[in-house]
Amino acid sequence: MKYIISVFLLSFFSMVQCQSFDFPEDWVGNYSGIMLMHYPQANRVDTVNVFFEINEIEPDSSWTYVMSYDSKKYGDIIKEYQIILPNKDNRYLYHLDEKDGIIIEMTHMANTMYSNFSVMGSYLTSRMERVEGGIAFEIVSTKEEPSLQTGIEDPDEPIEVFSYAPFTVQRVFLEEVD
Repeated sequence: MKYIISVFLLSFFSMVQCQSFDFPEDWVGNYSGIMLMHYPQANRVDTVNVFFEINEIEPDSSWTYVMSYDSKKYGDIIKEYQIILPNKDNRYLYHLDEKDGIIIEMTHMANTMYSNFSVMGSYLTSRMERVEGGIAFEIVSTKEEPSLQTGIEDPDEPIEVFSYAPFTVQRVFLEEVD
């Protein structure tokens, strides 16, 4: 009997921890939150109201990606992009089309959209995770040039390691809204 209860509890907790949110079905909707922008070198944290919407444009092919920023300090900014599934046989690779010639690859895995790209001397890592009640969104910025280089000087197999210290992080929990 103890074995049956243990298996049941283990199965239950595994289901709770492994809740899956399919893209796009479980992502479509409207979200809002307050983004915190951390600048550790300046010892400063700024905030901005963020509104996000994702809606289907063409079934199983493309979706809106509209991120609006409402800030007294930075003004109002609206980023109207499009998420595209370029190959229906490859349901983990998507494109974020900025509609100006810029396309950023996004990989969907473990309820999360990941992207890595560089622009204007900075390297950015973006993460959007669909969780219960909303989307956890984060962008980490580093300089393209490494801030530290170390390694192992093994004559058979030398290893170089390059570190890229983040200089800012933007983070928001986007709560589902009606």
